[in-house]
Amino acid sequence: MRKFVFLFFVLLSLHTVAQDLSQQDKDVFYSENKTWLTLQRSRVSNLVNFMNQHGLQSISYYDTQQTYVTVSSHITKTRIWQEPSVTVTKHPRFPSGELGAYIVGVLKGKVPYMSLSFQPDITGHTFAMFIHGSNPSLSFGSQSMENEGDTYTLPTSLYLFQTSSNFFEVVDGHVDYTSLIVIPASHVQQLSESDRSTFLRLFSALNGGRD
Repeated sequence: MRKFVFLFFVLLSLHTVAQDLSQQDKDVFYSENKTWLTLQRSRVSNLVNFMNQHGLQSISYYDTQQTYVTVSSHITKTRIWQEPSVTVTKHPRFPSGELGAYIVGVLKGKVPYMSLSFQPDITGHTFAMFIHGSNPSLSFGSQSMENEGDTYTLPTSLYLFQTSSNFFEVVDGHVDYTSLIVIPASHVQQLSESDRSTFLRLFSALNGGRD
């Protein structure tokens, strides 16, 4: 009898976990997600158009000259806020004399939640951060970014739509490296002061809220 009662409570708890997100919660998620993705695509497009108009060159992540950063191939979580994130690490052969680099990446795939039937598509969500060439503390990204030395756990734009208690860490690939670019700070420094300000505004918007 005692074993039966224990089993009953285990099954009940599993059922509660699976139903943790109501259909209304899911509908809200998808609705807000669509709104946010539209905004992020617009922000990425604005940055790319600006770069094209001003001849600002970037480096593809897989370029042989890309010795600025390495990025995790899967979604992780920040320790404190449990936000879906990527791990960005400064490359051990970061170019000497380079002030830093601006990193812009796009996610792809789906991320599982506790509710087994709820795996939202995260394709199109973004992350962006600046890696400083010599001083790790001067690197910046999302306000919730965590770092240990030259390794950073950087929340993605997906964090506005996740429920931390429902989020599972995923180990298979979700970072779209074909859409990950590196913009050396030395390239940005060649712009006029006004154009540098515009670039920084467009870049910083990728980590902004729905303003």
